[in-house]
Amino acid sequence: MFYILAESNISTDDILYNMNETYVKDRHICTIENFKLHIGEPGGKFISNPFSFGTTEKSDWYFWLYPNGDSSESKGYLSIVFKSLDYSGSAMKSKFKFSIINNKGEEKYVRESCTLGSYQCVNYWTVPKIVRVDTLLDPSNGLLRNGNLVLLFEIFLIGPNNNITKNHSATQFKLDETLPKLDNYLDQILRRQLSTDCIFVVGKHNFYVHKHKLINRSPVFGAMFKDQLKESKKSVIEIVDFKADVVKEMLDYIYTDEAPNLKEMAVEIFMIAYRYGLNGLKSMAFEHIMNKLKEECLKIFSTQ
Repeated sequence: MFYILAESNISTDDILYNMNETYVKDRHICTIENFKLHIGEPGGKFISNPFSFGTTEKSDWYFWLYPNGDSSESKGYLSIVFKSLDYSGSAMKSKFKFSIINNKGEEKYVRESCTLGSYQCVNYWTVPKIVRVDTLLDPSNGLLRNGNLVLLFEIFLIGPNNNITKNHSATQFKLDETLPKLDNYLDQILRRQLSTDCIFVVGKHNFYVHKHKLINRSPVFGAMFKDQLKESKKSVIEIVDFKADVVKEMLDYIYTDEAPNLKEMAVEIFMIAYRYGLNGLKSMAFEHIMNKLKEECLKIFSTQ
């Protein structure tokens, strides 16, 4: 049996405001019962019902899930493809996150896209090799819950405030009543020591962070903090090869999915994202670097 549960109780953590844009997150839990029985041949897939959003324009998405890969090249792997029903001319940008919920209720094999804008004419996102099927079926890994595969899909829509309908399940707030602006987020949150269990030391700057946030977003931090979550002593990590503003930008992304100062330090952001396995941030930085190179090339050719 294959079924999806769409969560409607969206909290204030699911709504971020930046200037005149609203960030709305919908999350959907998908369960495939007796996953082992549905592996089949490469190309065999499950197709979800559309994911509907509370926006004034059409922005429905659905996904194709391939238990044994979407082609012969990805055979033996779990594959996923997000597709849009109609994304032409949309003023909304989108971002996707996918993870497996293990038998302890933890997110594993987290994958996320960069922010996709309508100007890119992109109406799909695919991850051909998420995890090996034999890894999923191995009981010692604890990735199945009583033989069932439980998946979490999170989709973020980003656009003007007037694109969000009043009857959306997410409550609307004024800017000063919700989360702080992204450029002040770490100053107001990460510099507070309350309930944090890790300190990043960058020169004269200290950033107080939460291990579980780092682990959920970065496989590198996940390996670094393995078996340390139950320890009460704070971990101290000294970072010597990146400047404080670059580390702050990385942490801003980890906590908010945004990098407000990316344009000013795209190369450094790409390097730190590569170092810590933040694929979404790396894609954002790479895209900006490529666009910058294109602009420079056009300037050179225009002067000839």
